This record gives sequence, C-alpha cells and structure tokens, in this order.
Amino acid sequence: MGARPPASCTRRRGRLPPPRRGAALHWRLPTCVILKEAAPLAAHPPQDPVVVCTPNEDYAIGAAVALYSAQRNLDPARRMRLFLVDGGLRPGTRRQLLRILDPDRVDVTWVDPQWHKLRDLPLSEHLLPVIYLRLVLPELLPHEVERFIYLDVDLVVNGDLGELWDQELEDYLVLAVQDFGFPYVDAEVALENFEACKPHLWGVRGVENWQELGLDPRAKYFNAGIQLVDLAGWRREQVGERMLRCLHENREHAALADQYALNVVLAGRIGALDPRWNTTLALFMYPSPEQSPWDAQTWEHLTSDPQVVHFVGRWKPWYWGRRRARHPWRAHFDRYYDELDWPLWRRWRWTLLPVT
Repeated sequence: MGARPPASCTRRRGRLPPPRRGAALHWRLPTCVILKEAAPLAAHPPQDPVVVCTPNEDYAIGAAVALYSAQRNLDPARRMRLFLVDGGLRPGTRRQLLRILDPDRVDVTWVDPQWHKLRDLPLSEHLLPVIYLRLVLPELLPHEVERFIYLDVDLVVNGDLGELWDQELEDYLVLAVQDFGFPYVDAEVALENFEACKPHLWGVRGVENWQELGLDPRAKYFNAGIQLVDLAGWRREQVGERMLRCLHENREHAALADQYALNVVLAGRIGALDPRWNTTLALFMYPSPEQSPWDAQTWEHLTSDPQVVHFVGRWKPWYWGRRRARHPWRAHFDRYYDELDWPLWRRWRWTLLPVT
C-alpha cells in the first residue's frame, strides 16, 4: 500500500451544500491541488492529446461513457494525457472511473479545486458550481500544459480525438462548434429564413444584450461543450479572469453561464470546427434544411457520421423509461455503455438533472 498523501492534498469529506433559492456563491480563482500525478507532460510526444474533463457525481455515468468512448476511438499510436478536475465525486466513483480507463492508453491526473475559493457567481438549479470550473482551468492546470481539448461529461466520442488535437489554432484562442439551438448572436438579424427557422430554434439570441456590448449580431454563437483551447494564450490574455468578471457584470443576461462568457469575452477570437465534432439534439428540432439555418448540402454533412454526439438538454440517454426511449441518439450511448464494467445500481437515474 502506498503512502498516504499529505494533509494539504487530502480531499475534504462532504460535498458542497445545495444553494438556497436566490442565493449566490462568491468566487475567487481556485488553486490547483494535484492528487495523483501521471507521467510528466514532457514524457509525451506532441501528437498525444491533452484532454480535460470536469465530472461530478450526478453525471458520473455520462463521464464514464465519454472517457471510455474517447479512449476506444483514439489512434493506437497515441496516448491520452487526461486531467480529471473533480467536480464532486465519491471515492468509489473515482476508483470506478479509473477502472474503465486503460493505463497503457491513458495517463490520468486528478485535480481537486478548493471549493472554498468559490465566490460571487450565481447558482441555481441549472447553474451548478462545477459549471464554472472550465472558466478557471488556466489556474487549475500545470503550467506546462499549453493547450488542451475540453470535453463535457454528457457526450459520446465516435471520432479520433487525435484528429481534433491536430487542428491548427492559427490566431484563435479556442476552436469550437457553432451551437445548433442558438446559432447566432441574434438569429433574427443573421438568418434570411428566420421566420421558417423561428419555431424550431432553442433561442433567438445567443447574447441577449449584444447591442449594449457592441457585438456583431451576425456572428456565430458557439457551444462550449467541446473546445480546443490555446491555454498559453488564455493565460497571457487573462481570459479566465475576464470571463468571471463578464459573468459578474452581466449576470441577468448569462442564462448559459460559461457559454455566454465564452462568446462575449472571446468574440472574434473563436474559430469554427467541423460541426460533426459537437452534434447536439437541437439538430433534430429542424424538420428540413429549408426550415433550418443550413443549406441542403450542409444539412446532409451534419446528419452523417457525427464525431461527437452531445446530449444537451434535459433528456439524457441514461434516464430510465420514457425519457430514455425518446432520445433519438441513445444507440450511440448504448454502444459503449453496454461494454462498461459499471455497478448496476449506479447506472440509471429517475430524476431530471440540470440542463447543460
């Protein structure tokens, strides 16, 4: 049995209590506590992708499938350097996540944010503390990490993340996929066929106060679930601090929290990925190409061979009963889910979880 970690690296018992209705937490940038260090980053060749995920207990099975599918479809010539920022996992769940990952394919580093540093950002049923972790990853990750792939925990990776890792960032600070449900900063201005699309959009304006902020209403609005991030650039330009300040100053408009901050603070600095890298349920809200933001050729491209299937919204494929049966892409989830050595009692949830 190995030596116990020092007290400063021991995770505190208990979980962050749920917020009172209308209450707010205040955030200061958390510091990084490395609980388990994998092989040094310098030991990995540059073609090995660095991946970051922020799982919590409620989404543990989603995280398990996301990470297992990413590992399974990674080019055998590559290894993954995985940073798991613990958003509130039980010790048994942490051990179970490690069991499904092949140590010959994935090097895992656990990072434990110090939750008492959380201050001054709103919380609600849909805005959980874990959501804000991705905004402060420059403070949480080791300095030698200069870029990384961020993965949400409610998705399936069908493609090779090595191909995403090889994308050139050029002068962009992040690469992401245009949101399917909120495609533009203001779709009413941007879309020529807005009236045909309007009944099927999840939202007309990605940024409600774009005029006040001086943003281009025709600019694409990006989903934050999959990102290739220039972390060195984020640190250099203090992007994390600017995003937190943006949320503090515009909290009444920031319904989607981190995604709002990403699109406001990095307006003009986000490059567009092939949308198959983050294909969401919102695509199925449009009955036809004529009633969507895309032409027929792009529509065909979107609906074929998704590299990442992202289960945004309230319907998750690990729900039991009718909610599960209604999900059009549950087969993508089941393909990997059925291969997992995951305790049966952990598998199914009956309650609705927050929207992500």
